[in-house]
Amino acid sequence: MGRKRGVQYKPGSFFRTDDRTGFVTRAGDTKEEWTGMIVDRKVWEARQPQDFVRGVADDQTVPQARPDPPPAFVGPIFTQLLRAAGVGATFLYLDSTYGFTAGGTLGVMMDNGELFNTTQSGNPASDGITIAAPLPLPAAQGNQVQAYEAPGP
Repeated sequence: MGRKRGVQYKPGSFFRTDDRTGFVTRAGDTKEEWTGMIVDRKVWEARQPQDFVRGVADDQTVPQARPDPPPAFVGPIFTQLLRAAGVGATFLYLDSTYGFTAGGTLGVMMDNGELFNTTQSGNPASDGITIAAPLPLPAAQGNQVQAYEAPGP
């Protein structure tokens, strides 16, 4: 640290080296930062106010939580014909009648590959269902039968 030439003497104001810039400055022109560094007042930086922010606990628990109910209808429901059905048949023997309800919309796959849409009349029996319209074409054993939607309330 060299002395500045031609600088007048000031009582109580000695020279000091700025910790940030390295320049020699009078002590009266310096200030101590929160980090402990002594710097020129022109380059002094205040502490960031966000350093003093403290977190607040955030309770995110749900009071009286309940699990989601099971879905009422998850369709379409697929099954297959247990026996072949001929032209004009109104009762279909099914592998399973689960999910079939009175008034529900359903589709029966015909032997030619077309899907015959109709509704179910009456509640399902243990071995099959009754359909509202007779089959226009034959349907072989194993052909697909699907329930699209449950009837409205």
